[in-house]
Amino acid sequence: MALSYLKSPLGILKLLRMVFSLLACCCFLFASRNGMYVGVTGMEFFFTLCFMLLYLTELDKKITFFFWTLIDLLNTMLATVFVFIVSVVAIINMMNHATTVGGACGLAVVVVCYMEMFLLGRLIKNGPFTRSPNQLAHTAE
Repeated sequence: MALSYLKSPLGILKLLRMVFSLLACCCFLFASRNGMYVGVTGMEFFFTLCFMLLYLTELDKKITFFFWTLIDLLNTMLATVFVFIVSVVAIINMMNHATTVGGACGLAVVVVCYMEMFLLGRLIKNGPFTRSPNQLAHTAE
C-alpha cells in the first residue's frame, strides 16, 4: 500500500526533508532575504514534494521507463550541494535571527539528504534494479 512508504526509513527522511526545507524557506521569507535563499529552499521543498507524491501514488511502479531511484539520488545530491552553499552563506551573513535559523534548518536538510543518499545508494547497489535490459524487455511483453 502507498501509505507504507511513509513508515519506511526513506519515507521518514523525505518527510523530514520537506519539513526542514519548508521551515528554512519560511524563515528566509520572514527575514526578507533575496531570491537566492528563498528560491533554493523553495525549489528543494517542491521537488521533494513531487517525489513524495510520486511514491505515494505509486506512479514509480507504473512509469517504468525511468530509473526513479537514480533520479531521486541525483536530485538529492544536487539539493545537498545547493542547500549547503545557501545555508553557509546565510549563517555567515547573520543579518538577523530569522536568517540564522533558516541557515540552521538548511543545514538540517543537508544532514537528512546525506542520510537519504546513503539509503538510496544501498537500494541501488543491493536492490532488484540489477536486471539486464533483455530481462526488462521480456517483462514488458
